[in-house]
Amino acid sequence: MVAKQVTIDGAHAELFNDFVDFKRSIGYGYPTQTIELIRQFSRFISQFPNHEKVLTEEIANSFREPRPGESTITRNKRVSLTRQFALFLQSRGIDCYLPPEQREREERGFVPRIITEDEMSRILECADSQPFPTRYSKTNMIYPMLLRMLWCCGLRISEALSLSMGDVNLDDGILTIKKAKYNHTRIVPMSSSLVEYALGYIPRMGLFRETPEALFYPNRDGQIYNRMSASNHIKKIMRKAGIEDDGLGILRTHSLRHSYAVRVLILMQEKGTDVYCSLPILAAYLGHSDIKSTEYYLRLIGEEYATITGVMAACNESIFPEVGPS
Repeated sequence: MVAKQVTIDGAHAELFNDFVDFKRSIGYGYPTQTIELIRQFSRFISQFPNHEKVLTEEIANSFREPRPGESTITRNKRVSLTRQFALFLQSRGIDCYLPPEQREREERGFVPRIITEDEMSRILECADSQPFPTRYSKTNMIYPMLLRMLWCCGLRISEALSLSMGDVNLDDGILTIKKAKYNHTRIVPMSSSLVEYALGYIPRMGLFRETPEALFYPNRDGQIYNRMSASNHIKKIMRKAGIEDDGLGILRTHSLRHSYAVRVLILMQEKGTDVYCSLPILAAYLGHSDIKSTEYYLRLIGEEYATITGVMAACNESIFPEVGPS
């Protein structure tokens, strides 16, 4: 399935396109879902008879109004877009209404489902062995490779699906993630076992390392895979492997990235790396701009309670020594 192309086709389309170009030029990624929201804003403005002024107080406040059943995060995106567009217009000398900052506090109630190594083994076994009805004959080769890459490298699924053959350096075992979130580019190392699997994947797919522009995960038309379709297929594999929401976390494809972050931090701790050094390193691997985003990914899993209790017991003995009855 070809990735959806979004065209801004409402009021002031040229100004909105200039706004997108400006934001991208200063480092904002502005992916498809953001462009879709901008198109909605453009079409929303076209409904107003006095939209020639581009952005009036009436238009801004109407677009920012809460809608039934929507989350705080969804509304805040509209609120932020309205103000950012107004600031852009003013920087161009265009008279418009500048709405105040009124973002509501976002409650992060989502808890990811952390997948264990045993569970991942079951997921890969299911992906490797079970047929999944599909119109694309190479699907059963793509998903075992994609799942291994997400698990071993902690990529966002959109980053993995965007990889070209030139981005996958199997001689040095390195992935180059180009223009990811916030338009950043980073380098991610691959494990030797992942490199070995990729070396077998390429000829099975009929790909050639000499064609750097070709996609590493092409759909049947040779175009980029649709992210939502890929995510839904991965969740189907997970559920066939018996992996479900367990009451402690919600299962989704992004759970693999959360699980990677938790697993890597545990490994670094086991090797004696100081936590203050571990977090910046992990943030760089994940493509985060600071450790605050990385901290959100980390969850304490059951196996670690015993380790923490043991470590703290030794400390507590010296701080609160046991004394006999007086």
